[in-house]
Amino acid sequence: MKFKGVITDGQQIQSMIKVFQSVAKFWKTFYVKLSANEMQLISDRSNGLSPFVVKCDLNCEDYFQEYDFSGVSNDKNLIYFEMSSDPVSQVMSSLSPNIKALTLKLKNKSGGNVLAVGVDYPSQDSDRYVSHDLKVEIIKTQYWDQICGLQSGAYDLSFYLPETPTVITTIERLKDLCPYMTIRAKAIDQNKTVLTIGADTDSIALKTKFTDLDLNVNEDNDSNDRHWAIFPNVDN
Repeated sequence: MKFKGVITDGQQIQSMIKVFQSVAKFWKTFYVKLSANEMQLISDRSNGLSPFVVKCDLNCEDYFQEYDFSGVSNDKNLIYFEMSSDPVSQVMSSLSPNIKALTLKLKNKSGGNVLAVGVDYPSQDSDRYVSHDLKVEIIKTQYWDQICGLQSGAYDLSFYLPETPTVITTIERLKDLCPYMTIRAKAIDQNKTVLTIGADTDSIALKTKFTDLDLNVNEDNDSNDRHWAIFPNVDN
């Protein structure tokens, strides 16, 4: 079992840092699933009082310029491990934006398994290397099925969301009226979708519509630079 990934592209380095920071905000711990060609960060509370699952899929070819991986065995060529969110947030927030290379590597040390976060900083005289060790708990294979992983299954619509700040502002305003939101999506033709976010109370019903949203008509295309969502189709 081994994992080492090296990122040398500045934009992808910052993207990877933001992904870890974002997933770490949801719960005290989260899972990382590694395979030969993909990294998944999973915040799984599907069995909690407020069940939901957040998952981020990262294609290794898009991020890592060097990727060395082998799973726990030949027939189970995967690695699952759990991380504490607070140390991850602290380390990622401490990293300078001026990074030459970012290295992620699983290591087995005397105190247990760690994910070593190595950072190469350029300087005038020579490169400076800093390493942070984040403790991880390797998940045994018999517990893999308990991690939900957000299996989307069948769906009716796949479309591109509006800009994130716009959606957040809309929800923030509607939540003052009602703590629960109603989200509906409807295809208006072969290429466009209307998204409706509403708040209903006994005395008022307020809805905001986002029109002219692009359908994700070809999911084989690389869409890592755009946000997309899946909703059941509705008639109204």
